[in-house]
Amino acid sequence: MSVIMVTAEDPLDQEVVPRLIAAGADLSRVHFLQYIKADEKQRQFLLSEDLDRIEKAVARIGDVGLITMDPITAYMGGKVDSHKVTEVRSQLGPLKDFSQKLQTAVSAVTHPAKNPGKRAIDHFIASQAFIAAARIGHACFMEMKQDEATGENKPTGRVLFTHAKHNLSEAMRTLAYRIIGGIAIGQDQETHAVITSSHAVWEQAPVDISPDAAVAAGEHKSKREGEQAEVQRFLRDMLATGSALQQEIMDEGNRLGFSAKQIRTAARKLKVVTRKSDFQGPTR
Repeated sequence: MSVIMVTAEDPLDQEVVPRLIAAGADLSRVHFLQYIKADEKQRQFLLSEDLDRIEKAVARIGDVGLITMDPITAYMGGKVDSHKVTEVRSQLGPLKDFSQKLQTAVSAVTHPAKNPGKRAIDHFIASQAFIAAARIGHACFMEMKQDEATGENKPTGRVLFTHAKHNLSEAMRTLAYRIIGGIAIGQDQETHAVITSSHAVWEQAPVDISPDAAVAAGEHKSKREGEQAEVQRFLRDMLATGSALQQEIMDEGNRLGFSAKQIRTAARKLKVVTRKSDFQGPTR
């Protein structure tokens, strides 16, 4: 089926279309809406005023199965407070009715919240009315895995596509994808340089992790990074005036609650040089 993409942030010629080509999309089935022409001027699409224009486009195209809006907050107008439930509902209610009337799916993209809670469903920006109006809510998180050598959580390069909210359906299992770059999509006619882009490559097998567990893994990483920064500050202070006995550093670090492993990791990251004073002497 065909898709209508309503996009406000990404330039079509530099990002959206190249990525579609890299993903093997049939561009004849992709239709874009960036601006509305009204009173001989172009302006951005508004949910409160222009749904009828999309309805006409759906009727004209004839086989539209999906409409994407990225980001949804860009189409609510400057006077709408996206943090107020009643104002958000006044915008999304008509959109939900529109979707049901046309029997066409609407996928609305949002940015993550700056200070979210510990649940995946809390990671949608602004008012909870956004996720409340949706039938399905997906949230993407970087996959983290513990490094056996350092004990730190590090990104694996995969993104977890989780099912944070679902109504009247079985919860979908978590999927994973990677962003692959360097895909050749054409050649510049003037310079003959190869034009490349990127796209998402999905893995076939689902990932055995819940949305909330994916959030917890990311929080664990942030906490560990914060602790390691404190250990490094401590080690810099201990060595600020010159060398120090390793045992003194360990004893003082232990008094402050730092483990020997954390101190050794900090020393490695700071490229601290250790040496023995003599064959039987203490390490400095």
